[in-house]
Amino acid sequence: MKKQTVKGFFTGIAFTLCLVAGVGTVGAASKLVDIKVSKGGISIYVDEKLVKPTDAKGNVVEPMIYQGTTYLPVRAISNALGKDITWDGKSQSVYVGKAPGTAQTDISELEPYHQYDTGNKITTKEEAAFEILDKRIQPFNRLDAGSRYGFVTYILDSKYSALKADLVVAYKDFEDYRGVVQFYNVDPKGTETLIDEYKVGLGDSAIPVNVNLAGVDMLKIVVESNTSGWGLRTVLYNIVLEGAN
Repeated sequence: MKKQTVKGFFTGIAFTLCLVAGVGTVGAASKLVDIKVSKGGISIYVDEKLVKPTDAKGNVVEPMIYQGTTYLPVRAISNALGKDITWDGKSQSVYVGKAPGTAQTDISELEPYHQYDTGNKITTKEEAAFEILDKRIQPFNRLDAGSRYGFVTYILDSKYSALKADLVVAYKDFEDYRGVVQFYNVDPKGTETLIDEYKVGLGDSAIPVNVNLAGVDMLKIVVESNTSGWGLRTVLYNIVLEGAN
């Protein structure tokens, strides 16, 4: 691994700002130049957790490599200033702060095996955003139950050791909103065994979810809210799968 300190990080910021300034001053002393950069396949971790930097509309903003130096989006890691940045060339990953013990996969990269209806799916980009009172939250993915009850299943083939995410209730008024998320191991005969369960209520801080997936071949995620009808309430978001040890 190659450690890049905050000093190197600010060099990347300066270069990025120079590019922006050049675009905005065409015809002045600065001039536009064409450069070749490498993009795609780079992962960013902040204190053991996979993050996907997004712009204001929820579109993923990818880091880039230019002349051997990795440049990260300023907005995406502004909260990490003061931490060491570690680049792992073998796994093509950037670690901000503490590196995780194993690789992580965005669950939206997996194809669901079965879901309750078309509303039960992992949403990404701008569609993944939700609101708590007047605050807009923009995760990189979100499980959308679509109604009071919903589920989605994935075939994992025991490839993953854990599922990590955050759970919260989305609301704009002060009704008695409560939700629960359950995780089941499904065997080849369709028998479901409860692995873990998390409950959350209105006004609760986001709850960290950490589900042990050791030996799980098929995972069923059930999301329920205590309210009837359509509307986002129980929100499981920033869902990642940790690779098997």
